[in-house]
Amino acid sequence: MENAKDYFALLEVSTTATKEEVQRAFMGKALIWHPDKAANDEQREEFSTVYERLQDAYRILSNDKARKQYVDAKTATFQDLASSGLRDTAYHVSAEYRKPDGTFDQEAFNEAVHQGRDTAERQKVTEIGRAHV
Repeated sequence: MENAKDYFALLEVSTTATKEEVQRAFMGKALIWHPDKAANDEQREEFSTVYERLQDAYRILSNDKARKQYVDAKTATFQDLASSGLRDTAYHVSAEYRKPDGTFDQEAFNEAVHQGRDTAERQKVTEIGRAHV
């Protein structure tokens, strides 16, 4: 599935999509990618992976707070964070969700969300978002 690393692209919604649009997009894709729709075990594994990503995308994009944190984490740069006085947070977020080239690491973010470690991370990202408001 193309653009599986970006939640907006995964659900094929704009960054300004409403909760209802996100829900409709999720439901449509979930009907297609639900593991029970797979024809065989090999396909079931692929469907399960995609379905989990869809669930993560829906959970983040349908929750205002989580969505803001996701967008902030995607768009914040190390310099933005450091200049806002959140140097420790900047280093942590940079190390946690940045690739060596400085771009946002969607896979690291997905893993944090999927493993449930995101509560503390989300709090740090929330602090970042508040600093930029």
